[in-house]
Amino acid sequence: RLDNEESRQAYATAFQGSAEDVWKHYVSSVFSKTQYEQYVKVEPGQCVLSIGIDEGMELPWLCARMQGKGQIHAIDPFGLDFLSRYVWQTVSCFPELIHEQRLAIGGHNGEATLPYWGTMASGSLLNREKEFEGANHVTVPCVTVDEFVRFESRSS
Repeated sequence: RLDNEESRQAYATAFQGSAEDVWKHYVSSVFSKTQYEQYVKVEPGQCVLSIGIDEGMELPWLCARMQGKGQIHAIDPFGLDFLSRYVWQTVSCFPELIHEQRLAIGGHNGEATLPYWGTMASGSLLNREKEFEGANHVTVPCVTVDEFVRFESRSS
């Protein structure tokens, strides 16, 4: 069930690597991801915007911190399509907490055309499709953070 080279390497390292190799892999994986608890204090009942979720590794932590109370807006041009199996298991336990938003957050209201590679759409390359001919592109609604918050507060 190891469907890519990175997964096969991680498995081999965990079960056949030296203690030093296992430690290096662990430390690099821990510190290569944003550690949200270092930057924000999330409490039950709050409303959180998780922008650019990709595999959604922050969602289980947010769900745990919020204890099933509040709202998590999972904002990504691909919505929840690329969540890891681990994250899906958590998300399915909190159907009222997580709100999928298939859109981009940017500096304007309208549409955004973004090039993407694999599971990642590049927001820094917004509406520059002519520069990236041959790349895959996705076009989604685009709103500013202020407009998103205004809309959601009227909807709630």
